[in-house]
Amino acid sequence: MISDQDTKCTERAFDPNAMAGINPHALVVASLRGQRGTVADLGAGQGALSVELARLGFEVYACDACTEEFRAHGLPNIRFDVTDLNQRFLYPDGMFDVVCGVEIIQHVENPRHFLRECRRILKAGGTLIPSTPNVLSLASRISFLPRGCLIYFSQREYLSNNHISPLRLQDPENMFREIGFRPVKFDFNAGKLPIPKVRHKLPLLARPLCHLWLGESLMVWAARDRSPVP
Repeated sequence: MISDQDTKCTERAFDPNAMAGINPHALVVASLRGQRGTVADLGAGQGALSVELARLGFEVYACDACTEEFRAHGLPNIRFDVTDLNQRFLYPDGMFDVVCGVEIIQHVENPRHFLRECRRILKAGGTLIPSTPNVLSLASRISFLPRGCLIYFSQREYLSNNHISPLRLQDPENMFREIGFRPVKFDFNAGKLPIPKVRHKLPLLARPLCHLWLGESLMVWAARDRSPVP
């Protein structure tokens, strides 16, 4: 397990926003606290989430398209593999207890293929935790009116960040059920907005919509069914 000393040696290497609630990492870590096992961190980037998962006691298999940005090489319980997530994943069937894909599915060419591969490498009953930009947010709806494109999916985002596959709220729910997942929980990451403070000022019936309107990322927790991998 990663020690506090290991973390002190590496914490300056990471984006300071990586675990600050501006992206969904903090929600992933909170949901897995107290659990153990093997976890795949798909599209690991710099490795900030991999480090936190290792600190929880997980054996972490991080992967991404290139190794240059990954900054957690050599830390305990973390292995890094170079892989193309548009292809068949390099891991064997039923290897992982948890698969995380934070802000990755919008980058892949075929989201259904991505989810099928996630299901294949998960153990029966294992947990998949993906996230993707919330294209149904108020900001995205307003953006669409003058520009004709969803937030985070403009031509600029397409060319510079490879944001090519937007998903609405109903899309992952439908795809998960088709592929063999049981959605357990949907949530929206607050990002930089003070959602909890705003939420309590709204009428009771409007509060559930607050996260949908203001959240920056759609997050899903889903359980893999127990039928055999085809």
